[in-house]
Amino acid sequence: MSNAMSGNDRTHGQQQQPLYMSPQTENLSQMYVLVDRLVRQLQANRKEKEQVLRKVDVLSKQLNKQSPAEEGKNDAVLFDRFLSQRVALSQKDINETANDSDTVKILQRQNEQLRKVLGAKTNLNKETMDVLRVHEDALEQVVALLRDDVANSHQSFVNRVRSKLNDELIPLEDKEFSLYLDNINDVEQLIQVSEIYRSVLRLSDSADNTHLRNSPN
Repeated sequence: MSNAMSGNDRTHGQQQQPLYMSPQTENLSQMYVLVDRLVRQLQANRKEKEQVLRKVDVLSKQLNKQSPAEEGKNDAVLFDRFLSQRVALSQKDINETANDSDTVKILQRQNEQLRKVLGAKTNLNKETMDVLRVHEDALEQVVALLRDDVANSHQSFVNRVRSKLNDELIPLEDKEFSLYLDNINDVEQLIQVSEIYRSVLRLSDSADNTHLRNSPN
C-alpha cells in the first residue's frame, strides 16, 4: 500500500505544473509624466498671465499719476522692453517710444502689443487644454483596457485551476479512495482468515483434549 501511495505521489508531483500566471501589466509612467508636465505648463502659463496683468496694472497706476513727462517716457520704454521679451518688438519700436512725445500714441501701440501677448497666451492655454483633454481620454482608454486585461487574466487563471481540479486532482482523489477501499477489503479478508484460523485452533485444542481424556492412563 505504501509503495502504491508513494508511486502515486511521484506521478502527481511530475504532473503538477504552476497554475498561476501573473496578469499582464501596462507601464503608465510616461503618460503620468506627460500629464504632470501639461499641468505644470498650465500653472506656469497662468502665473505668467497674472504677472503680465499685475505689471499692466502697475503701469496703468503709474501713468495715471501726475508724474513728470520724462518719468512717464521711461516707464513706457521699460514696458516696451517687457513686451519685447514676449513678442517680436524691435529696437526701433523701443526707440520710437523713447522719442515719441504723444502719450496716447505710445499707450495705443503698447496696448496693441499687449493684446498680442494676451492673445498668444490665451491660444497657448487653449491648445494645452485641448492636448490635456486628448491625453486624459487616452489615459481613460488605457486604464479601461488594462482593467479588462486583468479581469480576463484572472478569469483565465480560474479556468485553468478548475480544469486542473476536474482533469487531474479529482481523478487522483478518486483513485486514492478506490485504493483505500481495496485496502479496507484486504484488511477485512485478513480478519476473516484470522477468525477462521482461531476457530481451527480452537477445534484442534478441543480435539486434543478429547483425545487425552479418552486415552487409558
